[in-house]
Amino acid sequence: MKVTVIDYGLSNLLSVRHAFAHFGAETLLTSDPADVLAAEKLVLPGVGAFKDGMNGLARLGLIEPIRQKAAAGTPLLGICLGMQMLFDESEEFGLHKGLGLIPGRVVKIPDTDVDGHPQKVPHISWDPLYPGGGRTDFSGTALAALKPGEECYFIHSYEAKPVRDEDRLADTVYGGREICAAASHGSVLGCQFHPEKSGTVGLKIIEEFLKCPSGRGRTCPARGFAIKVGLPYSCGPGMPGPYIAIIYNALCDSAQGVAFSPAIGYNVPCINVQRGIAMSCDLLVGSTGFVGGNLLAKHTFAAACHSSDITAQYGTRPDLCVYAGVPAAMFLANADPEADLAVMRAARENIRQIAPKRLVLISSIAVLADSRGVYEDSPAQDTEGLPAYGKNRLQLERWVREDFPDALIVRLPALYGAGIRKNFLFDLHTITPAMLRPEKYSELAAKSPLVKSAYTLADNGFYKLNGTADPAALRAFFAANDFNALAFTDARSRYQFYNLGRLWSDMEAARAADVKLLHLCTPPVSAAEVYTAVTGKTDWHNELPKPPFDYDLRSRHAALLGGSGDYLCTKQQELDDITRFMRSWRD
Repeated sequence: MKVTVIDYGLSNLLSVRHAFAHFGAETLLTSDPADVLAAEKLVLPGVGAFKDGMNGLARLGLIEPIRQKAAAGTPLLGICLGMQMLFDESEEFGLHKGLGLIPGRVVKIPDTDVDGHPQKVPHISWDPLYPGGGRTDFSGTALAALKPGEECYFIHSYEAKPVRDEDRLADTVYGGREICAAASHGSVLGCQFHPEKSGTVGLKIIEEFLKCPSGRGRTCPARGFAIKVGLPYSCGPGMPGPYIAIIYNALCDSAQGVAFSPAIGYNVPCINVQRGIAMSCDLLVGSTGFVGGNLLAKHTFAAACHSSDITAQYGTRPDLCVYAGVPAAMFLANADPEADLAVMRAARENIRQIAPKRLVLISSIAVLADSRGVYEDSPAQDTEGLPAYGKNRLQLERWVREDFPDALIVRLPALYGAGIRKNFLFDLHTITPAMLRPEKYSELAAKSPLVKSAYTLADNGFYKLNGTADPAALRAFFAANDFNALAFTDARSRYQFYNLGRLWSDMEAARAADVKLLHLCTPPVSAAEVYTAVTGKTDWHNELPKPPFDYDLRSRHAALLGGSGDYLCTKQQELDDITRFMRSWRD
């Protein structure tokens, strides 16, 4: 058995190697990323400050290899500082990012006990281990050889706070407070104490770690690839996977990994061992929605879900989560603001429970009371008078920024793409109104029995299309009528129309540039300009009593996405693209 011990300049290496040698294990001390990628088992020891430890790993190019091996199900043991670096971030001497292998944060141990009396920090002592995460004993865990109450040696000033209670394997007590003594997520184990300095108790832990399987062989009959199915990278209650597949003999990508799922029974992100490259484990939330559907057309996600099955993704900890699952029903949100806010709270909880390493939140231009001349770095606006739809989605943006400071938040304007079901472009194509006020329904129903049968009174008091009438016949009626869907739009209103076909590539460019807030904005065009560009006619001049809409969102990142100035394209390019889309539309 060979154990690879990572040397990044802040480790008590000799005692660690001696502890493994006690069981006849060969230890390889290395700072080489290639050795890490080839390791059967990994140990990340450490003493000192979190920032210095992460800087040491970064300087040697070890961060991504460690993450790749953890994703592949390779047993990884972090000791003391090594355990702390397994978490998302630490507050030690500022806020610093960790490896992100166990969801949670590292915080300072209080300098007073639970009764308010001063206590010594650092915590230096032999203290007992007790089962954590609601367990009654250590059975079935990496500490299975221990009995509750056996003691280990601690020396630390900061403590880890796992997000998920089930990730807490063991606790100790200091100053009357429980402190996480050991944590585990997938194949990753962290010990805040020093097992190499904890006598026979510590040796039992090391022996158990040496027994940890790296995975078991399985053959995929669908493709004939030899794959190795490692430990689950997530295991929520009652969940057997998903698993990591390791492809031994071929080039592969995430799309191929998912294609193996019929043979294995799960969505399978994959790792190409031959090349030593870990493919991204990414998740799309909102897969059945308008935005989600267009994203799926451009990128194969390792996993996708919607509101009815999202709990299956809790704790999966994907490399990337694109959250496009916020409802876009403006009328309903404004009609019941509290119910809509509850949906935002649920979205926040969903994201927290999924615990992604990287997050993209799909948001809306509607979070701004006035978008004219607003850039990503413009001062925050007064939300007084902002409709509930925008106010609640702005609140979600703020929550996301609190929970995931490095998240990319994308604000979208008016959209078009496959599956479009609303806005001026939809109305221009269909002509048939989706809803009618009672008085207008009565007027039109008196003119045509087709209209009378095509609409049904809905709970909101409007008459809504029921899908029973011939769409072509309805379109012909409304095209010849002086009232149709275009009557709801002021010809003077200016919109910014964004093609969802480019959303994935734009998000990837922004993520690569470490952008935190992105406005995807095209030049403002009036409804009349769009009408003329699409139809070739200039005979539509509808004006409503209310002031027309006037959107003019700007971006500091337009050049990054192939645009110039404040927009992603020119006005003529936008009109040309809309025209191509409208003329290729097939019902």
